[in-house]
Amino acid sequence: MSRRLGIFLFIFILINLLFIPILSLYGLRVCPVLSIPGFGFGCYYSGIYIFIANLLNGILIFVVHSNTKKKGPMLNWIQQNTMVAYAVAYFISTLVALVSLQILLNMNHLSSQSRAPEILGLASLLLGILQAYGLNWALADAAVKEEDNPPPAFGKLWGSHVFRTMFPLIVISSVILHFLISQSISFNEGRTAPVASHDGLIEQTSYVVIFMLAWLLLTFTFHFLSEKDHVIRLQDHLDHLKKLDFKFRSNMHQAWGLWAALLHQLNLFSKILGERNQLLKSFSRFVSAGVAREALKGEIKESNGVVREITIIMSDIRNFTAMAEKLSPQQVVVLLNEYFTAMLDVMTGYQISVDKFIGDGILAYVEPYSEDSTNVNSENRLAVEASLEMLRRLRQLNNKLKKMVLPEIKIGIGVYRGSVVIGLIGSETKLQHTIIGDTVNRSARLEGLCKDLGVAIAISGSVWNSLDKETQSLFGSHGLQTVKGIAEAIEVYGGPI
Repeated sequence: MSRRLGIFLFIFILINLLFIPILSLYGLRVCPVLSIPGFGFGCYYSGIYIFIANLLNGILIFVVHSNTKKKGPMLNWIQQNTMVAYAVAYFISTLVALVSLQILLNMNHLSSQSRAPEILGLASLLLGILQAYGLNWALADAAVKEEDNPPPAFGKLWGSHVFRTMFPLIVISSVILHFLISQSISFNEGRTAPVASHDGLIEQTSYVVIFMLAWLLLTFTFHFLSEKDHVIRLQDHLDHLKKLDFKFRSNMHQAWGLWAALLHQLNLFSKILGERNQLLKSFSRFVSAGVAREALKGEIKESNGVVREITIIMSDIRNFTAMAEKLSPQQVVVLLNEYFTAMLDVMTGYQISVDKFIGDGILAYVEPYSEDSTNVNSENRLAVEASLEMLRRLRQLNNKLKKMVLPEIKIGIGVYRGSVVIGLIGSETKLQHTIIGDTVNRSARLEGLCKDLGVAIAISGSVWNSLDKETQSLFGSHGLQTVKGIAEAIEVYGGPI
């Protein structure tokens, strides 16, 4: 049994016991022989009534709570109306207890007061409502598998939310009014009144009103504790969303009113974001993360592409053809997978977009910060830093390959900045998002110069000029280089030195 449930049961049993003397003030005499001692407040008969009512109530609550996790038409109704089910459980219990009490009195040739059903009915109403509000709070932390069934409309839930908040106040006002009217009628008509004078009526009324207000305060306490639980659930869910935890789901057990709608919408929101995030991750395995995001937003359209100025990285494994001839096909696949995994890890860390694999080569580019390319220096620096990190990671990879009895890898990297066309290339049946232009060719030519110049990284003069002094010092000038397929010579810097 949870701590909450223990607290509620203690309070509820205490309220049950206190109801006997309060009912006597109201005008109920269930004990015709007050000299008979009993185990409840009042007498033997009231004790029997309390025992039967609470025993049946406990059994029915257990049945209701046990069936909140099962399936079936009636069980589905119980799951959606647990507060009503708890209240009905108490009403049924008190009805059976009242009938049992009447039978017991008749068997002993005693008669209960004629107002007993009326007054005990009112008492059952109050205790049933208290039980519904209290158990809704006490059992709110029970874990239940969530369903995707949508809750009712917000307007309907708002109405039920307001009704639930105001219902105890409506009930208590009605009960107090009923008490005052019944006492006044009984006094004025000369019946056997529960009080002997107007002063006595005022005194007894004050006791009843104080008790009713205490009941109202207790009921509202459970109500607002339940509200607090939902506020905490809401905040907890928002905190998980802030941490990009899209697998988290709020427990909607005992959720009611607008809280049920809000928590359902948050769970649905997390589910949609999780699916979108998973789709983005899966899509990013085939295209760059930036392209995947654009595709999900519907921003990629079949057109002639857009012209952008970007910084390109072209890398290639040296002497790969000769190396592959000495290896089995399985070893070649293992070697390439290890290499691509290491290099793509670097690209991801530096937010470099991989356009495609060309055999053993990698064509990548720095995702433009903006269409007007005002961050040239930042993009060039990012490309060069990523290239240097690729070399550092390659040294670690070669140590691993040595243990796997695979040959050492050497690579060349070319970095060039210029204008390209970014867009969809292909036919209606198959499209590929890629970059095309002379800049791609120039970066490939720079990579090809690495072997001739004896360097691992070759960058253009414009890229070198945009770097900070410390990074520039890592590269030496190789002057103007003439490369195949390009008319004018390219200023080249090689490194690291």
